Amino acid sequence: MNKQRSQTQTNLRVCSIDGIMATPWTILSVPGSFLIASLLNLTFKVGPVWFGIIVSMPALANALSIFLVPWVGRFMNVRELSLTMAMMNTGIWLSGILCIAILPTGNPDQAGWFFAVLYLLLALSSSLSGVGWTSWVGTFLPDRIRGRYMARRNIFTNISTLCFMGITLGLFSFFEGERWLYVSLISLAVLGRIVSVLLQHHIQAPDPTGGRVCSDTWAKDLLKLRDCRPFLRYILFGAISGFFIAFGGSTATLYAFEWVKVTPANFTAYSIAATIAGTLSVKIWGEMIDRHGALPVLFICAIAWRIGDFGYLILNEGNKHLLFVIWTWGGAMGTGYMLANFLLLLKIIPQNNRSAGISLNLTVCSVCAAVAPVLAGGWLEKIMRAGADPWVLYRGSMAFAFTGCMAAILAVIGLKEPDVHPSRNSIPGALRTLRQLGVTQGLALFSNNNFVVRKMTKKK
Repeated sequence: MNKQRSQTQTNLRVCSIDGIMATPWTILSVPGSFLIASLLNLTFKVGPVWFGIIVSMPALANALSIFLVPWVGRFMNVRELSLTMAMMNTGIWLSGILCIAILPTGNPDQAGWFFAVLYLLLALSSSLSGVGWTSWVGTFLPDRIRGRYMARRNIFTNISTLCFMGITLGLFSFFEGERWLYVSLISLAVLGRIVSVLLQHHIQAPDPTGGRVCSDTWAKDLLKLRDCRPFLRYILFGAISGFFIAFGGSTATLYAFEWVKVTPANFTAYSIAATIAGTLSVKIWGEMIDRHGALPVLFICAIAWRIGDFGYLILNEGNKHLLFVIWTWGGAMGTGYMLANFLLLLKIIPQNNRSAGISLNLTVCSVCAAVAPVLAGGWLEKIMRAGADPWVLYRGSMAFAFTGCMAAILAVIGLKEPDVHPSRNSIPGALRTLRQLGVTQGLALFSNNNFVVRKMTKKK
């Protein structure tokens, strides 16, 4: 018993250090994040179309994972899938860093092709590794402490996020985002990931393999979801909101870099402000959800977040520091939106068919989130070539996206929120695409966080 307790403590310690070391890498894994977005738009100037394609790669990989996981599951167990794909991902990153250092900056199409292929490979390996990792965690992390432990781990990863962003801000303030600086920061993040993968080899679960990746009844489980109407309505909401969040996020990033003339240091500072606001507001939103339910908080945050984003429509180079206000507000409201989304899904997902429900929700939302940036980039470039006023075009496109985000909430109006407490207090990977979309809009605190349910207290 003492040996088992000692091994559990070792596993938890390694898992925490792993999260701290891997967090900068998780931020870089999202091409719309503060560092990669500035590299693509300011150093390589890939343009709207290529930026939209590159930004869509993580969502595309998430959508493909539902088809790849059953196939890969024939050859690998959970632990093998996690470690093999993680090592493959770091190998791709090491090759990518070398190419980024020598890639010509005057050829947007060449750079676009390179980053699109690079991020598709990175996203596929990362997505498959994530499936294995989240399943593996469930085998060595005791249920009774899962919520408490993950909440503490999230604090560590948030500190790691702020430290990496602080280092980036300080260096960008002095060196204005030169290419060698991007290569150095990416190398630092990938080095941390290599350390985290090596540490994972020290984790020992009761089942050394971690178990099977998926069941033999995968397709049948998906078909059973047809009868769960509330869950299908939730998926419709996620698909619509995911499309408009991705459309608005890619458009706003292009607008900020190309027309408002935001610098890498500015963009990093705005991301830090949003991250701090989100971190400080987590507890408030958790208490509101406990008291009033997830749906009311979801309504409030969905509308309030996007009303704040309408501030983009009055931005110009002279008042770009208003983005501090917009992103701070978005960090606070977006955090509530993410938490409410997670807890609503936790209550509404079929409890006897969770894995298939997670996969279906992730796939549908990912497809919509993958299509949106590509459409946005193509639309912007085509209308620009037709001679449209770029200020009117970008502002109109953002207004369209922000309005669509608010309208998506209509899909869940009238939905009854079940008053149940599920038997497990986490859904691994359930909101992976939404988390990645959040990172592109300043919610970097969710890059490596795990969602947990707050402890239910008995009312006296």
